[in-house]
Amino acid sequence: MSGDTTQEIQAFIEGDGHLPRERFERWAQSENPDILESAIDAVAVANERIVPPVDELGYFELLLQALRVSLTRREDASTLSPYLLGGDFLSFLDDAKKHLGPSGFAQVASRLERELRGLAHELSPLGKRALVDGLLEHLLERDDLRSVFEPWSAEPGLAPLYLEAEEWASSVRSSQGSS
Repeated sequence: MSGDTTQEIQAFIEGDGHLPRERFERWAQSENPDILESAIDAVAVANERIVPPVDELGYFELLLQALRVSLTRREDASTLSPYLLGGDFLSFLDDAKKHLGPSGFAQVASRLERELRGLAHELSPLGKRALVDGLLEHLLERDDLRSVFEPWSAEPGLAPLYLEAEEWASSVRSSQGSS
């Protein structure tokens, strides 16, 4: 089934036809890492042919679903890498800051924090490692996100993750000459 769906997505990407948004939404809600990775590729390559196109918040939902699946299935040899998704999130956040304005960006950042907070409590040690290394360290490098995640430092289940990520992010900020 997933092979058929990934082939369908690949055919859409390589073709020139349009795709109803409803069909895309089924892909975006999948629990299958290969389908989610292909859905991300479809937005990157052919979003203008999804009718209507996926907007910033729709893409954010897709990235959150992909991250959930990727982090909770770390034991699988999944092609959906939380490390690559970290880069996708950082690019998304840059775009969100430009296109959604300060209020929209604050809402997205707050939602991301809540989602990661809930997810962090459920993860295996391997999933937590991927969360810290793949995303949290890089989020904390950013002045506009550090304060959103700072409350983690006082929460017993999250403090070790936060402190480790902040130590790394702080060293990066120091080497870049910012604080």
